[in-house]
Amino acid sequence: QNERNSLADRGLYLATSFHYTVKLEKRVQRQQPKPYSSCIKDLDAESLLFDKKVYNFLIENNYTYSFKDCHLVSYKMRVAEECKCYEPYAINLNIPLPACLSEKETECSSQWYVDFFQTETGKNMTEMFCPLECDRVLFGSSISSRHIASSYVDNMHNALFSRITNITREHLRKNLVKVSIFFNRM
Repeated sequence: QNERNSLADRGLYLATSFHYTVKLEKRVQRQQPKPYSSCIKDLDAESLLFDKKVYNFLIENNYTYSFKDCHLVSYKMRVAEECKCYEPYAINLNIPLPACLSEKETECSSQWYVDFFQTETGKNMTEMFCPLECDRVLFGSSISSRHIASSYVDNMHNALFSRITNITREHLRKNLVKVSIFFNRM
């Protein structure tokens, strides 16, 4: 599988003391190119009339192009340009600026967030840099959780930690995470 998950998808956050079951699935979505939809079939074509700054950044950094990632990188580049700081999540733009942490920087980046993701202006700005791709790989996940069974903790403690005096069953129970992953279809 050579497709990467979206930069915008930042993983799963898991708490200790739980057993998680994660279902992953992958879908391929295909659309007919212009004029039948708004997607562009050959994004590498030299004749395309869009600013390739963000597209080139993604390709040069070995990311698979997606509209969603392009939108995120466009936003982060605009924040760096306008706020003189960078948003410290998802992807590093390798720009020598401080993270947006001060009140002034946070207000600036928050305003650009609203403009970019929640207004028509943001949509229009993104369309200048980020054409829709005709073939998209979409990843989905669902997760369920329950407390780890006492018998599982007991068996693990007996098998691995019974000879180590500073790791008690209670310590193990509080700090253990069990993850079961299955692929619904790939």
